[in-house]
Amino acid sequence: MAVYHYFVLIYRTVTKSRVHKNLSFGQEYYIGFLRYTTAITDPYLVRHFTADVQTPKKTEQCVIKKVNVPISDGSTVECAWFTNLNEDNLDSYDITILYFHGGGYIWGNSLMYSKSYETLLLNLKLQNKRARIFSGTYPLAPESVFPAQLNASVDVYKWLLANPSVRPESIVLAGESAGAHLALTLLFSLYKQKVELPSACVTISPVVDMTQTFETFPNNLTDYLAKESAASVPNYYLGANDSSSLRKNELVSPILASDKLLKGVFTESNLKKYLVAYGGQEVFSPEIKRWISRIEGLLTGVMDVDCDPDMVHIYQLLPEAFPTHAVNGIERIAKWIVSVL
Repeated sequence: MAVYHYFVLIYRTVTKSRVHKNLSFGQEYYIGFLRYTTAITDPYLVRHFTADVQTPKKTEQCVIKKVNVPISDGSTVECAWFTNLNEDNLDSYDITILYFHGGGYIWGNSLMYSKSYETLLLNLKLQNKRARIFSGTYPLAPESVFPAQLNASVDVYKWLLANPSVRPESIVLAGESAGAHLALTLLFSLYKQKVELPSACVTISPVVDMTQTFETFPNNLTDYLAKESAASVPNYYLGANDSSSLRKNELVSPILASDKLLKGVFTESNLKKYLVAYGGQEVFSPEIKRWISRIEGLLTGVMDVDCDPDMVHIYQLLPEAFPTHAVNGIERIAKWIVSVL
């Protein structure tokens, strides 16, 4: 398959019909080849093929401390603190980022984006901010299904709030892909429970519409994430409880949340600002644009958008494949966080 795709790309180069004209040959090869592997939807095979991605990368300017956080089902989830070197024992921090990883709810862990966390923390340090990241996690599907992940995220947030060194006004909630979906539904759940919300939220390539199926996803040839993978997220997240009515629940499909809930979360709480960052070429781009239109059409001044028109799903966290775009994307997020806190 790799050889086949290589010759297809050579043909497109010769005939000047390449899909990504602003990217390198190697980057377009990466996108096209990975699309074949992301068409695999079996969760256990996916975990096998993503084992290297899930392996923590070595950091030189970052201190990592693992923490087991108890959750309401009686188990624990393995989370981790990330701080800049020599800043792991400060009495207080200007910014605490609670970050939930993605992975379609079927794979991932709190350590797999260690290099990107390091880049983000260094950017915040350059802007004279004492910052740290608490990388949260949750029970994975298909072993655990909705609302297990949402309940775990609520438990992690409340655990963080109970930490005497954490001020609610210093918290930024963030996540990518399924983790961004979890961040949004966590905001909704916290608001319903009358728990104090964080000051800001960042969602990278968020999943916002779980009513979509394989048939309704566009035939996207510009992203590495195959639509087979994108369409399978609700299947495993909802498990045996999957139904069209459940998919329309506002805690499952944020884009279908009521006007009342959205106004409450984004204008009647202490949440100051919300950022959506995504790639213009990604498979979720159409639904992200609909989500942006929904918020901007309902509310004024609460949302900022950062879109790289040439980029793919969660490119900010793929520095090995897209070094310049990823670093610049993280830098823009860091500047945004500083501007709103």
